[in-house]
Amino acid sequence: MQSARDFAARLTLVLKALSISRARLAAETGIDKSIVGRWCAGTYAPSAHNLERLTQAIALRRPGFTMVDWDLELPALAARLGVNLDVAPHPASDGWLPVSAAQSAREVIRVGDFYPGLYVQIRRRITGAPELFAGLITIWRDGDTLVFSYSGPFWSFQGRLLILQHQLFAVGEDAMVGEGLAFFVLNSVSGGAALVLDGVMSSVAGDRERVPTACPVVWLRIGDLDDTRAPVDAARLEHLHAAIAAQVEAGAVAVLSGTAIVAQVTAQVGPMRADGGVDAHLRMPASRGFTATARDASTEVVAAAARWRAALA
Repeated sequence: MQSARDFAARLTLVLKALSISRARLAAETGIDKSIVGRWCAGTYAPSAHNLERLTQAIALRRPGFTMVDWDLELPALAARLGVNLDVAPHPASDGWLPVSAAQSAREVIRVGDFYPGLYVQIRRRITGAPELFAGLITIWRDGDTLVFSYSGPFWSFQGRLLILQHQLFAVGEDAMVGEGLAFFVLNSVSGGAALVLDGVMSSVAGDRERVPTACPVVWLRIGDLDDTRAPVDAARLEHLHAAIAAQVEAGAVAVLSGTAIVAQVTAQVGPMRADGGVDAHLRMPASRGFTATARDASTEVVAAAARWRAALA
C-alpha cells in the first residue's frame, strides 16, 4: 500500500495534469476540501471509498483511468495522463523542497526520533488583543522526513520539518482553507527526546490588512504517539483540540505554562509605533512600512535607492 506521502505526489501530479484546483476536485467529488488538502500535504491517504470517488472524477477527464493507475510510478502515471515530466512542473510534495532537504533527510535518519509527539504551542494571539493562546502541534516520521501539523478548530497547517544546522525549519500550508502558510524556526535538541522547543513563528495575520507578523513560540510536549510513523487518529485529535480550547477559554494558559514560558512568549519585539507604543509582535503593516513602487515611494526611500545605486555603480 502506498504511503500518504507517495499518494500526495501522485494526486498533486493529477491536479497539475488536469489543471484543476483542490477546491474544484472537492466540489466535483463531494469530498470536503480540507480532506483533499490533507491528502495533498501527505498527511493522510484516502479510504478505498474516497479513492473510488477520486478515480471516477478523473476518468471523466481521462477516459479509461482506473484504480490500478494510482499504483503506477510517477513517470508512468504522467504518461498515462499525457504529461511530459521533463517539461511539466514537478509535484509540489517533492519539487518545492530545497536542496538542503537531502541534508535534513540524513539528520532525520540520525536524530529524527527525538521529535515525534504531541505538543501544545504557547504564544500570543496574532489577531486581536495579544492574549496568551495555545494550539496543538503534532510531529511524526515518514521515512527520512519529519511531518508536522498545526491544527485547531478553524485551521489545519500541514507540512514538513527540516533539521538543518542545529535548528528546525517547519513550513506548513493551511489545508483547511486552501491558502495561507506558516513558518517556524526552532532550536533543536541533542541526546534524547525533545520535551520543549522554542523559536519563532511567522505567518499572515487574519486581520483586514493581512499584515505579515512574527512572534516567539514555545512547543511543550504533552503526549507521545502510539505510532511515531503515522498521524494521530481523528478521535484523539478532536479530544485534544477540545481540551486545549477549554483551557484557553478558561484563561488558564499562563497558570499551566508557568512564569518562565510566559515571559519567553510575551517579550516586546515589535517596532515602535507612531504613538510611541510597541507592538506585542513584530508586525509590518503597509501603513507603517516602505513598500511602494517608484511612482508612490517616499522621497526618503527614492533618495536612499539612488545613493545605493551610485555607490555600487
